[in-house]
Amino acid sequence: MLDIKESWVVVLIMSFVALVLTVVYFFLLRWITKPLLYISLLLIFAFGCLITFWFYLQSQTYPENSQERKLSYAGLIFCGLFTLFYIFFIFCTWRSISLGASIMEAAGDFISSNTRIALVPSFITIIILPIVAWWAVSLVFLYSIGTPKYVERDLIASMELDAKTNYFFWYFLFGLFWLIAFFIALSQFTVGATTCIWYFSGQGSDDASKAGSVNVSTALAWAIKLHLGSLAFGSFLIACTSILKVVFEVIAKKVEKY
Repeated sequence: MLDIKESWVVVLIMSFVALVLTVVYFFLLRWITKPLLYISLLLIFAFGCLITFWFYLQSQTYPENSQERKLSYAGLIFCGLFTLFYIFFIFCTWRSISLGASIMEAAGDFISSNTRIALVPSFITIIILPIVAWWAVSLVFLYSIGTPKYVERDLIASMELDAKTNYFFWYFLFGLFWLIAFFIALSQFTVGATTCIWYFSGQGSDDASKAGSVNVSTALAWAIKLHLGSLAFGSFLIACTSILKVVFEVIAKKVEKY
């Protein structure tokens, strides 16, 4: 068993290794996106052919008109038809697959050229964690306001909350949903705006004279100065739908209980 200090060392080492692997993966995305996709498609076809051939070999080991041989033939037919349908599907959608591969390659090129974009979700997560911790502490204080109700043979007493305390609970829950949705929207806008700057400024072009890194702070400044109200309103709508979902789940549990 590891003590607390050794456990923290292991966690830090694993975090550093994960960070290094992520950076390496970002740089490799520029060259391996299309090969990975095409190799995956080829491996699926090869697997279908192999499993079909395996069913054929299995059918030859059983006597004629036996149940095992019939099942092997059924598996052979199913896998063979599935493989043929897969090839037909690939041929019919090859243009879309090729377009998707090009989009994935462009995305890999963007990420490998702007590795700082990976810090945006991490930065937003660091901001959200104290908010969740503050909400949890506030929830404990709200719950402690209620009147304890003791039931015989129950280890933990339940708390009966009055109407005002319940309103405060829903108020804090709605605020949590709104803040989390807002910071997620801020992160998504920053990533999207950075991508647009990279693409429309020509930095995603093959022209070497236009290569360079994109300033993520520009996209963040756009979000704060120009689109903060839109992000807040959109996250408000998401918070409204989230709180409605929780309300209906509570109602459904009460209906099931009674």
